[in-house]
Amino acid sequence: MVNILISNGNKEDVRHLANLLCQEGYEIDIAEDGGELIEKLLSKDYQALILGTEIQGIGGIKAISIVKKINDKLPIITITEDDSLETERLARKEKIFYYLLKPIDESEVLEVLKSAILSQEKSR
Repeated sequence: MVNILISNGNKEDVRHLANLLCQEGYEIDIAEDGGELIEKLLSKDYQALILGTEIQGIGGIKAISIVKKINDKLPIITITEDDSLETERLARKEKIFYYLLKPIDESEVLEVLKSAILSQEKSR
């Protein structure tokens, strides 16, 4: 079973992504805030993380660096509506897998997620 963790401050985005990925056969967990994100990462092995840049209790960019300290091989796909170059540079500096801008394109999410999972499997 492929385990995917979603953490995003926008509950509508989370619900949409969770439904989409469940239909594709992925096992989905949701972390509603920074503390829960860390707790879930420490307690379960995930093949990818879909991370919003607005997370309650912790900023998305800071969350990336924390996640990398917990599991530096976990592919992180960020989802944001912030199209500023500064935010994208900060995220890419943390070596994310993919920087996805809203509105969410379902086919792009699925394609990127498959690539992320393959890259994670190769790094094991």
